[in-house]
Amino acid sequence: MPCTTSTNPRVHPINGHRFVATLLRQPTFCSHCNGFIFGIGKQGYQCQDCRMVVHKRCHQSVTINCPTNQHLVDDSAAAAAAVVDDHQQPHHFQPKTFTTPTYCNHCGSLIYGCINQGVRCNGCQMHIHHRCRKNVGDYCGMAGGDRQQQFAQCMTCSGHQGPQMIAAANISVA
Repeated sequence: MPCTTSTNPRVHPINGHRFVATLLRQPTFCSHCNGFIFGIGKQGYQCQDCRMVVHKRCHQSVTINCPTNQHLVDDSAAAAAAVVDDHQQPHHFQPKTFTTPTYCNHCGSLIYGCINQGVRCNGCQMHIHHRCRKNVGDYCGMAGGDRQQQFAQCMTCSGHQGPQMIAAANISVA
């Protein structure tokens, strides 16, 4: 049974994710910024539940809730994410044969094989492994940068400015 609290100091809970430092044994890309993760030792953080991989510097900025641990999202993050999740759309994944080396947009590792190695979303062109499909949330059509910008605006709003900033964020998405 997964741990629901952060009693282990090496576990970093962010939006339901339980990130731990991990050694990456193959070239891997960050699911948050799409940058290459490199270095010696434990180069990145991986969610223990959904297997999302991010840079150590990016783990605090992850705005996507862990699809396997929705009950662990704290109230302040949930309130801000609710605004962003107004745009929540399911992905439309179809099997895909990749003819060039392609990396998974969820776990960051290479999608390998000969035929139908993974799936691609028809809406946002996200490429993922078959095994990662169940761990990807419903955020089709919103690029990571757009989602990050909306979330940052909502987290910095206070008092009477909050509803105005939230309304402005919703208008900019439409």
